[in-house]
Amino acid sequence: GSSDVMENVRGKIEKYAKTDYAVHFSGNTGTGKNNAARRLHHLSSKNNKNMIYVNCGAFANSGLIESSFFGHSKGSYTGSSSPRSGFIKNADKSTLFLDEIENMSHQLQELLLDTIDSGRSRCVGPDKEIVSDFRIVTASNIPLEELLRTGKLRYDFYYRIAEREIRMPDLAEHEEDIPELVQDYEQRHNILRYRVRDYDVLFNRPWKGNIRELYKEISLIHELQEEGRTYTPNYSILDLE
Repeated sequence: GSSDVMENVRGKIEKYAKTDYAVHFSGNTGTGKNNAARRLHHLSSKNNKNMIYVNCGAFANSGLIESSFFGHSKGSYTGSSSPRSGFIKNADKSTLFLDEIENMSHQLQELLLDTIDSGRSRCVGPDKEIVSDFRIVTASNIPLEELLRTGKLRYDFYYRIAEREIRMPDLAEHEEDIPELVQDYEQRHNILRYRVRDYDVLFNRPWKGNIRELYKEISLIHELQEEGRTYTPNYSILDLE
């Protein structure tokens, strides 16, 4: 989008990409936090390696947290028939992106505290230190202030991951970008026929699912037009909340 709102976001991403700040992306679901984090990595000095993506929700109640993040040696525990490097080592000279940190356990937050500061950790098994030069980037659907207030986020962990914060705006805050977003979607999906012509039906809506919901509606419009049917806006079930 080329609106002032999105230009402001884009400017912050470009600015912080040139630094080593730990950046946190906040915003509701579907606002593009994942894409923004990848853009930050792409513009950074660590873009020679792929960004390491971790969905923290997958480790909310996992007994393999230490092995997944710090790696393990062969035979370090029952069933470990081969060594594993872990996210921390894999993120060396790259970016470690922790998504949905609202689902991160206190155990994992504690384990990561010193590693984020020093880049040093130990794998499960032998007393072997791992050194990894990585940049930490995080994202959440819930504001950090709320996570701190409810005790889901430790204050010491907060200070390490949110040196700078970028809020991803809801689609309702930059509706003027809708035509551009529609055209981009159609171009990326190589849609040449039955393209969206009437943008008015997409304005003045709550868009609780934001860009993700918009893409769902664009896809529906294409299907209906191909079948010779007329699209009628049908508000998402999310709007009933």
